[in-house]
Amino acid sequence: MGMKKPSKPLLKALKIISTFEGAGLYHEIWPTQFAKLMWPDSPCWRKVYNIGHGSTGGKGMWLCAGSYLNKLKEAGLVYQKLTSHHQAIYGITQDGWKILKNAEEE
Repeated sequence: MGMKKPSKPLLKALKIISTFEGAGLYHEIWPTQFAKLMWPDSPCWRKVYNIGHGSTGGKGMWLCAGSYLNKLKEAGLVYQKLTSHHQAIYGITQDGWKILKNAEEE
């Protein structure tokens, strides 16, 4: 029995992580950066949230990105590591790379 074909959003997410190079990182990304690349035109970027000590824009997008990346982590397609400042950074696992490679071959 063959594997289920990966969805377009899943392939887009893995491609974003696989090609990301920033702040000295190679193939690893923070949720805020992922959100900007995954959903650049979302109207949620313009929402402003009052967080008690002022306001911030687009926070819902950061949270959405973290949630999406954690779902990929639970599926074994990305890994998470924490920086010394307890920030989560995500990268692709071997299973994630296999999905990307198979998608490119089709």
